[in-house]
Amino acid sequence: MLAIFTAMHPLVDACSAGVLACGGVTWQRVLVYGVVAFAMQLPLGMFLDAFPRFVRGGFFLGTILAAASAVAAFAGCSGTLPLVAACSGNALFHLTAGKTILEKRSGASGPIGLFISTGALGLAAGRLWPALLPAFASALVACMVLAAWRIVWDGAAAQSANTLVSASALACFVFLFALVAWRSWAGLFAAGRTIHSGAAMLAAATAATLAGKAAGGYIARFAGLWRTTAASVAGSAALAFLCPGDCALAWLALLFTAQLATGPVLSLMFANSPNAGGTAFGANCLGLFIGSLP
Repeated sequence: MLAIFTAMHPLVDACSAGVLACGGVTWQRVLVYGVVAFAMQLPLGMFLDAFPRFVRGGFFLGTILAAASAVAAFAGCSGTLPLVAACSGNALFHLTAGKTILEKRSGASGPIGLFISTGALGLAAGRLWPALLPAFASALVACMVLAAWRIVWDGAAAQSANTLVSASALACFVFLFALVAWRSWAGLFAAGRTIHSGAAMLAAATAATLAGKAAGGYIARFAGLWRTTAASVAGSAALAFLCPGDCALAWLALLFTAQLATGPVLSLMFANSPNAGGTAFGANCLGLFIGSLP
């Protein structure tokens, strides 16, 4: 299922970003997007950890909501309701797929980083080409049908998550949460310096983000989770505060370096929240939202 989830990820994000673009990218709509698509994942994740029998249904509901809202926005219904529906579908898809990958791959950083990486393609595509929303929705539904056919996937977890966490694990979890917020801020800090530089720079920034997220988890298999995370944080901090403001290559390097911690941090969060993939993935998304606030 990793390959299917990874292929679906950019389609879900393209649908959501396209719905946002169709109705106008105002600060109010961006805030709705952030709260529903990102911040809402933590309470949903905690619920799914407690009641894992709802994971499979949440996956299909999320996919349908994302596709249906994209078609509605393309047809002219570009108000708040399609946006909330798209973001709710976005949250459900990410959470159920992410929880499943974390738990079935025993928290391995490579697969979860690979899954997350392709979202950068969808965000760019949805923002640049909202006229392709019907195509995004159709491809998403086709992938959902393929996922249903491949339903050797047996849900995310056989048992409810363990709610007993030691004080040291909780402290580590909070520290990792702060690192996620830093990664989000650093990525947006760099993206803000490339967003008005033309299509070529946008494509390069998208590629740097995707490559960093995909590579970090697999690098950690050899370098170690904490070492990779430390290198990512130290390298991104140096690039953010020491590089000249007009150096495009430095901002691309910052995007790549900051994203290297994506898979390792999620794996560490999962390890410090025993059998709670939904909580770990949801907390990661809440950290991304907090880091994106001005």
